[in-house]
Amino acid sequence: MEPSKGKKGRPKIAELDIVRAVAILAVVLIHATADATARAGESPLALAEGSLTQMGFVAINRMSLFAVPLFLFISGVVLFYRYYDTWSLKQAAGFYRKRIVSSIIPYVIWSFVYYVFNQWLFTRSVVIEWIPFLKMLQWADVGYHLYFMIIIIQFYLLFPLMMTLVKSSGILEKLMVPIGFGIQAGFYAYNHYVAPLDHRPSLAVTYIGVFMLGGYIGIHYSAFMQWMRRGAILIVPAAVLAGLALGGLFLNDRYGSGGFSHTWFETAQNVYAMLLGMALTWVGAVVTPRLPGVHKALLALGSASFGIYLAHPALLSLYRVGIQPTGGMLSYDLYMLLSFLWPLLGSWFLATAYSWVSRSLRGRKPAAVPPGVPAKGTAAN
Repeated sequence: MEPSKGKKGRPKIAELDIVRAVAILAVVLIHATADATARAGESPLALAEGSLTQMGFVAINRMSLFAVPLFLFISGVVLFYRYYDTWSLKQAAGFYRKRIVSSIIPYVIWSFVYYVFNQWLFTRSVVIEWIPFLKMLQWADVGYHLYFMIIIIQFYLLFPLMMTLVKSSGILEKLMVPIGFGIQAGFYAYNHYVAPLDHRPSLAVTYIGVFMLGGYIGIHYSAFMQWMRRGAILIVPAAVLAGLALGGLFLNDRYGSGGFSHTWFETAQNVYAMLLGMALTWVGAVVTPRLPGVHKALLALGSASFGIYLAHPALLSLYRVGIQPTGGMLSYDLYMLLSFLWPLLGSWFLATAYSWVSRSLRGRKPAAVPPGVPAKGTAAN
């Protein structure tokens, strides 16, 4: 695969918003169904252990665990696609400035929002202690969902070095995926067999292989999409099978005979995320444009995914605290369905409203992008 050459910025990859849409749906689904997967005593919403309903929720929840690696796969695609052709180390300062504005400042602001919100929601009082709050920022201890920001900030810090090394050597570019997975496997082996790594789920090395695969695809995006015309017939069903295999591992571990080591789960989750990332990119470019209504909705959902990610836990917490299920299983299932729809749609509305207001204040109109067609002349994602 050869990267495209040219001085002008590449067009935006519209189909990546389809991938983002699926990833954010999985994020909300994981959080909405978490209590339904709890064991007795872990949550007041825990179901009877081994019931069919509980097993269904466990399967849905665990098969959605592709969300974080999939978002990091997308980030790898976007960053390497956007910067590869024109990159020089002189761009590093500008790159960091953009990430401070787009990621670090929102992370700090939303961390403070949740620091105040959680105190108010659960104690009806707010005490602000700045030193403990600042310490909590290091590993996103303010909100259970914010650890992703720690991961992506690490990748942003490393990216100029990664890009410079890849640009400097054709060999490193060709080997970037095996090198990434080699590093990831090495840290996994150390954590698993030698000594546990503190905060491992929040470390970039836990996902660096998936990120580098996205990066390699981003560099060679046109060639990748050409290859997927033939390869989709294998990649799409393989992604489905990988998801079923991951769900089966978790169900067997909890309700069956077990016997599979953690390495099986780690491998299955990474393979699932990789295959799904490739499959959904193709689906977003080729399949969903044939369904204009669905495609348009998914594009809008994907473009609002960052706002949904930031806001949905607050709406979910309000729902959990304010409303409890009553009656039988039908009432419980409806309660769980609303615990998914309310934070998803509510945060989607808030993100869309914020985007509209901010554009209005800047006097800009959103660029119109036909379904499935990259917007020519716009910067890459």
